[in-house]
Amino acid sequence: MTVFLRRGTETFRWDIARSSQRPPNLAPPRWALVESLWDFLSLTPLEGSEADASSALAVPEDWIDVTLAGLRSVRIPRSSATTHCEVAAESRGTSLCLVVPDHTRPGPWCSVLPELLERVAAETDYDTLTLLVATGTHPPIASEQALSHLDSLTETSRLAWSVEQNSDGGFVRHRPVGETGRGTPISLHPTYLDADVRILFGEMSYHYFAGFGGGPKLVFPGLGEPEGARRNHLLALVAEGEKSSWQRNCRVGELADNPVHLDLLEAARSHPPDWVVTAVPVPTLDADPSVPPPPRVEIVQGTFPESYFLAAETFDATHRVEFTQRPDNLIVDAGGAPRDDTFLQAHKSLQAARNFVRSGGRILLVASCADGWGSADLAARASESDASVTESSASTIPSPSPSSMHRQTLVALLDVLSHCRVGLWSELLPAEVRSLGMIPLGSEDEARAWVADSGRWGWLPRAERFRPAEGWLGGA
Repeated sequence: MTVFLRRGTETFRWDIARSSQRPPNLAPPRWALVESLWDFLSLTPLEGSEADASSALAVPEDWIDVTLAGLRSVRIPRSSATTHCEVAAESRGTSLCLVVPDHTRPGPWCSVLPELLERVAAETDYDTLTLLVATGTHPPIASEQALSHLDSLTETSRLAWSVEQNSDGGFVRHRPVGETGRGTPISLHPTYLDADVRILFGEMSYHYFAGFGGGPKLVFPGLGEPEGARRNHLLALVAEGEKSSWQRNCRVGELADNPVHLDLLEAARSHPPDWVVTAVPVPTLDADPSVPPPPRVEIVQGTFPESYFLAAETFDATHRVEFTQRPDNLIVDAGGAPRDDTFLQAHKSLQAARNFVRSGGRILLVASCADGWGSADLAARASESDASVTESSASTIPSPSPSSMHRQTLVALLDVLSHCRVGLWSELLPAEVRSLGMIPLGSEDEARAWVADSGRWGWLPRAERFRPAEGWLGGA
């Protein structure tokens, strides 16, 4: 089997099975290989696809019924009078706010969005149309980069929509709207708060401590500000005196009793969206990698949060995988740019990978990290020359400081390092990688050697897409 890897904008093919005479004992399902090939070849994810659609509830007939790129039944209200909110005729609003993920979360929704914007601009009665990018606490980026997936949008429709990023202006316009029962302060973007109709449009994915992405995360912290996001993320940690440990209910694909998820849900419910449209990738189980068909997408839509839970169930039912044995060495990447621009983004695949590798084993993470660590907490820790991590140091990380934004990321990383060794092939400084307890690998040859000198090996491309099948114990 040929191993396909993406690192930044580069692509690599490793024929490890032939050179080592050892086939992988953990390999991606055929559908995952097909999806990786489409990424690898930089093809349009929905080209020629025949995707089904589903709805979380009955939809009024006077809504726009959009048929796009093989997707059917993407519905948008013509005006605020046709939403489930039953706005009185005399107080009908004229503004629609469409919330979408930021540029670090590309997916099939990007291919659908341009035509969706065209149809909404042409067929609705709103005076104001705003595309609001849920950047969360990430700094805003150049508009042409943030909206690169809108190249096909006509000039007429481009003029009809105003585009805003959540972090534009340094959050000074965000308005406080209360706090959750866990004490998380909620401040949201004013455009979202003032819109007569609010619609979320994005993709379903796993998240290593919120359970799943999308849904409430698009509202908060996607449209929130740093203090609220910090307070929510720290719910993933348990303070034990002066130390911190990981909250075990905060796991990939888990929502029940997950304090981070429950806090996000409460925050979003304070000012809920009127409608949620989620693009859920659906594996083609009988796909032939030699003639890779375009990945299929299912549209799940409805009121919040019902449609979010339905989208999560749909995704989870098709993205849990099972293998014969845990490998001694697992090769993973983060899917290339922009998913691996920073270590903060790329390490999500590392968190997913640890669920498959045996205790004491090794993980090779291939990620460019050309833009650095992506976190002041990680960068500060990496710059400490005496901060080299040992396998027992996951339990000795100090409790979060009042200004810490990504301390949960550091604790999660150290938790992985207490389970296995990690080799990182990236553009980060070797001394900094070593300070955080990982093995820096400076070249493709070094990365391949990391695999060659181990026993059983496996490969999971863009590992953040996976979690083990329920009840899987790793084989014999």
